[in-house]
Amino acid sequence: MTNCGMDLKELQNILLDILIEFNRICKKYNIKYSLAFGTLLGAVRHKGFIPWDDDVDVMMDRKNFDRFCKICPQEISKEFFFQSRKTEEKYPYNLCRIRKNNTAMIYRAWRDSGIHLGIYIDIFPIDNIADNKLSRILQFSMIFFNTPIRVARNPIIFNNRGEKFSPLLKKLVYYIARCMPYKTCEKIEDYYIKKYSNTKTKSMGIICEGGVLVKPSNVQVPFKSKYLNEYCEMEFENHKFMVSKSYRQLLRHWYGDYMKLPPEKDRVMTHQPEVFDTKNSYERYLK
Repeated sequence: MTNCGMDLKELQNILLDILIEFNRICKKYNIKYSLAFGTLLGAVRHKGFIPWDDDVDVMMDRKNFDRFCKICPQEISKEFFFQSRKTEEKYPYNLCRIRKNNTAMIYRAWRDSGIHLGIYIDIFPIDNIADNKLSRILQFSMIFFNTPIRVARNPIIFNNRGEKFSPLLKKLVYYIARCMPYKTCEKIEDYYIKKYSNTKTKSMGIICEGGVLVKPSNVQVPFKSKYLNEYCEMEFENHKFMVSKSYRQLLRHWYGDYMKLPPEKDRVMTHQPEVFDTKNSYERYLK
């Protein structure tokens, strides 16, 4: 079915299936994580999905994220697919996803990107940020300038990003990025993303994608490292999932008065796929 016939409850059921599989792997191998952003808000305020929410986000510190990425490809059940730069050559991002096989969530801009396009949840790595201002500027700059080189490995995704930039500027950046030594730039980017992983820093956040560093949304603004030190379980759709014990501080940091419902006009789904199907593979729609 197309997005005009999108059934939100059906989507949420699939997202919950994926989250349960993710949690199963994490519990088996004692990997720590936290529900994040709107998913965490839903757990606290609604004990499940925000009624109009159409995605699931989880986050992990770097140590747990790297462990999960090594374990998941061998451990994940056959009805799911773990999507990362290592498991899918054309996938260009540093955050990872678990997708449900035999489903479709196709955005027009990604239709011909050559990657798995099933329904998915996002898994965000949370990295330490330099305390020193100059060191932080260097860390962010090296990530920012190397991100386009990585994303340019998939021209479909690259050229459908950055709507605010002129087509001419995007084309120029694309050709420069394609001329750069990819493997070397990849190592430089990874080095600066993980540079402070073994150092106690005051803040941490999503810094693995250069675009996030330019103009972060509320949920992408770095937070205090101590907010991701301890974990507990919380109910979400009649299941128990892991959350940071500092969930109140995190939610205040992201949303302010998080228990207050937004105006009714803002209670809408944020994703608008061209194709949405809970029973058929995305491949059916690419032929």
